[in-house]
Amino acid sequence: MTTYKHIYFSNRPGDIHTESAKILHNHLVLEHEGYTIIWPIKFDTDHVSPETILALKNEFKIDKILFVDKLKNIDGTVTITGHTNRSGMNFLRGKTPHGDLPRFPDMSRIYNPVPNPPKVTAHTVGPNRFKTVTETKTVWSESVGIIAPVLHYCGLQVYAIGRNPRHPGTSDIANLLV
Repeated sequence: MTTYKHIYFSNRPGDIHTESAKILHNHLVLEHEGYTIIWPIKFDTDHVSPETILALKNEFKIDKILFVDKLKNIDGTVTITGHTNRSGMNFLRGKTPHGDLPRFPDMSRIYNPVPNPPKVTAHTVGPNRFKTVTETKTVWSESVGIIAPVLHYCGLQVYAIGRNPRHPGTSDIANLLV
């Protein structure tokens, strides 16, 4: 059974108290109910970069991370097994090679499957477009296609789930995944 001690959000998780979060490596980090919850201070290439992710990886000894994204046109929680980045953003652009890592990383197998929820491929449009996209036949993602490649590039095993922001509950994620 896979356990997820480190959970990454693209922005502040809405349903937990985050006042005690620490600032580390351009991210906010919160120890909550046995989990380390991480999110960037700002959604940009200075905050989500190989440099900051590697620093977090080393500081918290992260080898696998659960990425939680907002999705539209789903009910409940799903496993993200692939993405199409339709945002026009790439947080690795201009940031590779980093150290001994390659200039052109293999992105064909970014995601490790989460066992229980149904599987989807998400179409990432970025935070601004996510708020306004209305087409109903596509699974729209806020950020997985932008951030997961950076996590993968830094050598993390990436597990990703998505949920509809109208279905709140960060704490239910823990129950689903143990």
